Amino acid sequence: MHVITDLDIGGAEVMLAKLIGATDLSRFNPSILSLKRKGAVAGEIERLGVPIFELNLNHPFSSPRSILKFREVSSRQTPELIQGWMYHGNLAASVLHFLNPDGTPVVWNIRHSLNRLHQEKSFMRLLIRAGALFSKSPAAIIYNAHISLKQHAAVGYFPEKAHVIPNGFDLERFRPDPETRRKLRSQLGVPEDGILIGLIARYNPMKDHVNFLQAASLMAKKRANVRFLLVGRDVDNPSSSLFGIIDALGLTDKVICLGERSDVAPFYAALDMASLSSAYGEGFPNVIGEAMACRVPCVATDVGDCRQLVGDTGIIVPPKDPKALKRGWEQLIDMGSAARDSLGLAARKRIREKFAISKIAGQYETLYESVVESRNPKIL
Repeated sequence: MHVITDLDIGGAEVMLAKLIGATDLSRFNPSILSLKRKGAVAGEIERLGVPIFELNLNHPFSSPRSILKFREVSSRQTPELIQGWMYHGNLAASVLHFLNPDGTPVVWNIRHSLNRLHQEKSFMRLLIRAGALFSKSPAAIIYNAHISLKQHAAVGYFPEKAHVIPNGFDLERFRPDPETRRKLRSQLGVPEDGILIGLIARYNPMKDHVNFLQAASLMAKKRANVRFLLVGRDVDNPSSSLFGIIDALGLTDKVICLGERSDVAPFYAALDMASLSSAYGEGFPNVIGEAMACRVPCVATDVGDCRQLVGDTGIIVPPKDPKALKRGWEQLIDMGSAARDSLGLAARKRIREKFAISKIAGQYETLYESVVESRNPKIL
């Protein structure tokens, strides 16, 4: 049983859906416990015949009622293993473990880095500290990034339980699509000989849209044929500060702002390069791996495991340095379309060989079997 806060669109939620889709359902019988409502990702999972139990708890740990609901679902499902996702889901999974008389083994899944623990909300800091205190109790702790493992160990998480399993990517869903590229660029008003640079991320200080836009402003002063695409939650909200920043930088006719999309694959196809401008907080960014799978070269800030993901198929720049970000973009532009296409081919090959979802699902399955069979899993 997978335990997660909800199934709204987000990195962990999308990864869970991909993992379920790639799981060998002839050997595994997964179910999902959503502490809150189901969310937009639920339909994709339910189409596979995987049941989702929705608790609709606004505050999952605020009342005895939540504990009773946990117990009810657990007694009906009798899972052989409970997999928590993120801090709330991990804590709920451990509660289920203690409520189960058989002591069903629990695996935690941590998908967050701790560059700035002091800047986390107070309740989140409490959850993180509590996780450190109880980190000897799960059978294993999965991290999706090496940097996350290192940072959590530094605040007291038990390192002997640690396994790093990176995010995986669906190469059928995320692939180059010339026809979609042509149509979408036409809709966006971007000529085929123009350059479109994209940032697919929710509007949040961690993602550092200001860094991206400052780099865009520097670029726009030199290159008239470059446009910038923003896709994600709240980037199309006219009441947010984002629109004021775009206007102040003189980018109103250069930046295309779209909202959150359940399917972002077409937007990768339209790009000449993808970018990540994050200042902190990243683990193993889905958006970079998805762009690489679509044969799009990337320029990303040196946060989380971006460097290990991109390898030599793109460019890594320091965070919070718009001049460096702009230079990275210029480097890809100056190499020409043929060289960028070769780099994109290498990026997709790297995803296929190292981060295909089938390979990543196999690592999860091996760990699950080890936990269930021995309750003392070997370190992968």
